[in-house]
Amino acid sequence: MRKTFLLILASMLALGFLTGFLFGRHAGKEDQLQAQRLKSLNELRADLKESEQAQLLSLVDGSYNLRSVDEGGLFQKKIAYYLEGAISNGAAVSAIANIHLKVTFLSKAGLTVGQSDVVLNEIIQPNRELNFKQKVNWPSDVEKYSVNIVAVDSR
Repeated sequence: MRKTFLLILASMLALGFLTGFLFGRHAGKEDQLQAQRLKSLNELRADLKESEQAQLLSLVDGSYNLRSVDEGGLFQKKIAYYLEGAISNGAAVSAIANIHLKVTFLSKAGLTVGQSDVVLNEIIQPNRELNFKQKVNWPSDVEKYSVNIVAVDSR
């Protein structure tokens, strides 16, 4: 008799706890949705900008190409190398500026032969793209290269 009573009591407590948890969780979501609905457009935009700035580097993408150009005169050959490409800003409301690129030059064996840092002092508005051309120093014995976006500033 006593075991049955304890079993019924434990079942009722567990059911009450589960019911309270589910209703409380549902009410918490409703409160959060209601608070979201009451925000003004500027508050929503500020919240979006804040969340974008936390992950801004992942919203920036680019495509690159290294091109050689003969800048020598008529009787002199002087090869210059240019990093050309496009950087796109995938953010909805955050503009970016001061894009820092790192160009790593690799040998046939995959060893790093040299590095070059490129800073683009431009502002890219949200959902826009910037085409650029920047001169880089090309070390000897380079087989391939890689370009990485290291840092960006938000505006």
